[in-house]
Amino acid sequence: MDIPELDALDYRIVNALQLHPRASWAELSGILSSDASTLSRRWSRLADCGAVWSSCFYMPLERRRRQPLAFVEVLCHPAGLDETVDALAVIPEVFSVHGTSGDRQVYVTVGAASLAEIDHCVRTRIATVPGVATTRAHYVRRVFQEGGQWRLGVLTDAQTAAIAARRPQPASDLAAEPTPEEWSVLEALAEDVRRPLAQIRERTGGSLAAVSRRVTTLLGADWAHWRIDVAHRALGYECAVMLWVRAPQENLEQIATSFRLLPESRLIASVTGPANLAISLWLRDLADLDDLEQRVAKVYPQLSFTDVWVVPRVYKRAGHVLDANGMQARHVPFRENGGD
Repeated sequence: MDIPELDALDYRIVNALQLHPRASWAELSGILSSDASTLSRRWSRLADCGAVWSSCFYMPLERRRRQPLAFVEVLCHPAGLDETVDALAVIPEVFSVHGTSGDRQVYVTVGAASLAEIDHCVRTRIATVPGVATTRAHYVRRVFQEGGQWRLGVLTDAQTAAIAARRPQPASDLAAEPTPEEWSVLEALAEDVRRPLAQIRERTGGSLAAVSRRVTTLLGADWAHWRIDVAHRALGYECAVMLWVRAPQENLEQIATSFRLLPESRLIASVTGPANLAISLWLRDLADLDDLEQRVAKVYPQLSFTDVWVVPRVYKRAGHVLDANGMQARHVPFRENGGD
């Protein structure tokens, strides 16, 4: 599918929904200085072609911070690589699949309830996929930033505050776990967080008022994780890279915080192995990596890059399979304990 050109209004719409995924077009109309019908039409155009997509799934805030995760290098036989990738993408514990440079053809993000379950998944599900030659896992110790937290950052402070003020806050009596009825709403929103209330009711039952209350509960619940994703090439980013960094342990958090300030930074996590920090970034041009490395080295001369993986293609992100242009093609549900 062709990559659409996003203009300034498209950027503002995406940014607004990153802040409040269920904000009505009427609510956003005044904030974004555009009528509701135009906002609705713009979003539908982008969603219909796969340039934007959304997710909602069960993932408590504390679990997102401490979720057992691993970045798994997958070395594949060149023949039949597409079939191998397709098989990896439907494994429920596999959250994302990236094509990459270097010794491996693919790396996948795997999440499970424990390190033992990740190991079991790698040995019995990933390593046994036809075409997989060998695997190597890098376990995540701590996530400083995950891809779902990335923001376009094009709105003014006033616009950001106005949108945030409209998002429901957690109820004082909010249960630690969703009720069966809330679970069903969560599942109805899994691949489209802006699904109309009437369509949610068709899937879950109950009155419109009850469905509306449950959606409001989910918006304020720390166990419901909402994501608005956008095709990186539609934003002018040509590729992604994964930086593997060795940094002094005492400076690790400070360095991670510095990388969070970079608009290109998507994922930042401390990891096991020769490198102790992994950083995923979007780049408009691969040549930008030279400038980035020089800037980082100037500020942190004690830091060293142990490896750099170029990611020319993302096959799956956050449970959504993407086409060759990075556009959303279909949704593949992952287990509730899947990672990021």
